[in-house]
Amino acid sequence: MKRVKYGESERNFFELYSPREKNGVAVVVHGGGFTRGSVSSKNTLTLVEFFLSRGYTVANLEYRLCPEVKWPTPLRDIENGVKRVFEYLEGVKGNSIYVGSSAGATAGAILIYSPPDGTGLGKYFDGFIGLSGVYNLKYLPRNFEEEFRRACDVSNNPIEFKDIVSNVPALLIHGKEDPLDSVGGEVNNHAEYLREKLSSKGVRVKVLSVPGGHDAPISSIRNGDSKVINEIERFLRGNSR
Repeated sequence: MKRVKYGESERNFFELYSPREKNGVAVVVHGGGFTRGSVSSKNTLTLVEFFLSRGYTVANLEYRLCPEVKWPTPLRDIENGVKRVFEYLEGVKGNSIYVGSSAGATAGAILIYSPPDGTGLGKYFDGFIGLSGVYNLKYLPRNFEEEFRRACDVSNNPIEFKDIVSNVPALLIHGKEDPLDSVGGEVNNHAEYLREKLSSKGVRVKVLSVPGGHDAPISSIRNGDSKVINEIERFLRGNSR
């Protein structure tokens, strides 16, 4: 493993893991509500090991957190980190996949499909895998929404997906009993909300629901759930170059 810096902060780095065979690049971005989490968490390392074992060069990306910084600094860190990954790995062949858990999925979806500046990261990726992502603040239980707004000093709704600018295929996996899912929203979970937004613009999207709560998608991978693993591998094959 090699650690590569992409900015001045001690959290502006990614850990790079290189496999023997080279099937592509997986950028893994951890969750934690933009207020906690790290590259060394059990869930994050489960994703690193999963893609590394399948021949992917894995960039495990760290970023700054609220309230030490304010929104959209975590988002900008992830954007800058991804760009640095592909600068560093220039010439690496194979498909490129963004893999985000929870807040990492939220950030990836924003930066790929509906970036604030209208450009974003879609050109870098052949696929997006979102695990338990939050895709609209108004679908969060109030206490979780208030925690995010307070910690990151956010007054508006930065997570809505009004304009879709990329057609990167998506695989969205969520737990059926996720406590962060819709409370009186138009759809019954965040994954379905994003699926509707993306598919209305012609983006190919697959939603997979698994038993359990917020950590269920990664727990399913860790426990060798064949349904989840087969779906991810099918998605990877379908988006290979």
